[in-house]
Amino acid sequence: MDLPRVLIVEDEPRYRATLVEMVRVLGFDPQAVGSAEKALRLLEEVDCPLAILDLNLPGMGGLALVEKLRAQRPGMRVIILTGHGDLETAKQAIRLDVAD
Repeated sequence: MDLPRVLIVEDEPRYRATLVEMVRVLGFDPQAVGSAEKALRLLEEVDCPLAILDLNLPGMGGLALVEKLRAQRPGMRVIILTGHGDLETAKQAIRLDVAD
């Protein structure tokens, strides 16, 4: 049986490894990358119905990635993680229909 895939986009290797392990324990197949650009390349080859991504990424930021995901994969569920959120960012995320 194929496990459902989850895209993890986190630039910090330690946090990325922790997320991979947590997602695996929950019964999913984690597909982890360190940047938004790598995530978009991965999604050309692999289907992931759920994405967990960091808001503060090098290069293209998390909200810009969500905008691209919404345009390319409107049904994908997105969860944003951040240690540096603010009200305006939360409003933007809500407008982009993030799951959490």
